Amino acid sequence: MSAPSKEETLLGILKDSAAKKYGEERAQVLEASLRDLARALARVESYPLEMEEEPSFGR
Repeated sequence: MSAPSKEETLLGILKDSAAKKYGEERAQVLEASLRDLARALARVESYPLEMEEEPSFGR
C-alpha cells in the first residue's frame, strides 16, 4: 500500500480538527469544502519558488 498523498494527509488533519471543534456530524457536512481546502493547500505547498525569491514576510 502506498503512502498517503499530501492532499490526503491535509484532509485528515482538517477533518479531525473540524470534528473536534464542531462535532462529527457537522464535520461530515463540511467534508466537500475541507477537500477543496486540502487540495488548495497542497498546491500552495508544492509551488516552486526560485532561490532569489523570498516571501514578503521574510523581509
